[in-house]
Amino acid sequence: TVAASKAGKGKVVTSVTAGQTTKTGTTEVWVKSAADFLNEKGITVTPSLKITGTGTAQIEVTLPQEIKKSDVTINYALKAGESTDVATVNSNTGLVTGVKAGRTVVTTTVTCGAGDAMVTKTADTNVRVLSTEADAAVAVEYDLSAADGGKLTDISNHNNDAVIKGTNYSFATEGGEDVMTLGANTYLELPKSIVATLASTEKFTIETKFAKSASCGKNAWLFCFGANTNTNYLFVSPNFGDTSSSEANVIRSGIKNSTEEKLFNTSKQPGNDVFHTLHMVFDEGNVTLYMDGIQIKGNSDAYSIDSGYNAKTDIFDANTTETVLGYIGKSLWPDGLFQGKISSFKIHNAALTAEQIQGDDVKQ
Repeated sequence: TVAASKAGKGKVVTSVTAGQTTKTGTTEVWVKSAADFLNEKGITVTPSLKITGTGTAQIEVTLPQEIKKSDVTINYALKAGESTDVATVNSNTGLVTGVKAGRTVVTTTVTCGAGDAMVTKTADTNVRVLSTEADAAVAVEYDLSAADGGKLTDISNHNNDAVIKGTNYSFATEGGEDVMTLGANTYLELPKSIVATLASTEKFTIETKFAKSASCGKNAWLFCFGANTNTNYLFVSPNFGDTSSSEANVIRSGIKNSTEEKLFNTSKQPGNDVFHTLHMVFDEGNVTLYMDGIQIKGNSDAYSIDSGYNAKTDIFDANTTETVLGYIGKSLWPDGLFQGKISSFKIHNAALTAEQIQGDDVKQ
């Protein structure tokens, strides 16, 4: 049995004697220090926090199991370039306190050892502070970090929570953003109460950041307004077309009243597993699409659908239920469901202009 007295490398010589014969062997021993383990294994911290108003939340640090907390020094600070306008952090405890609505980043630094043997590891926690008041600028915005009772919470404080239909979904943090993954047979149900929250039923903008997967259904709709029949709807598909065609998997949008569908066909192909931000602007019957801040051109050289339709009369009053306005991930036709990731979904209470969209930090 070898008992270590301090970190370092050494040798143990073993002698075995039988009669008049003795044989020896050498075993090299390396006793690792806490700093060695920290260097090899690193640290993990709470990846993201959400705080409401001036509430608080705790950053948790996980060290390698070979290290005791007394072996290291832990410090917490706002990441370089971040201000205290959004949140503050206790440098000793990692308790984060909200100041006002917004986003910031806290860096956790763990140090072990001294001098040339000192090892330092850092990890970031993304912090979002939510307002305690209803956001008049949007009708709905969803928390994509976790489900609450089978629903996605409306963090705009309008109580327009979305119902999760199905069980094949998960949540994660990727690149500092909360991400919901929708798998097979799972979609979201948008509540009818959104309509009452719209400042105008004829001027609004739907914004979502998504990444479709290779399993995304053919002709799948990313989102739609309209709940029951295959008439009276507004939709966007990120995966339209025959998968055997070179022009497959393109973005397509459309709007339909009780008799006529008006389509916006494009050659824009969002790649699989690549995040894109899509804006659909509805402005008194005119439908315009932007992807990553750039207005999408249709195959007929048009840049929008001038439908002449009225959202309230032709969609909201004609094809919704008492509780359901539409869906995220589900078509009103027998198409496949959307499969992939969503990292944001909100509806602005305005028909945003190109300048507003391009300056909206749409890749955040």
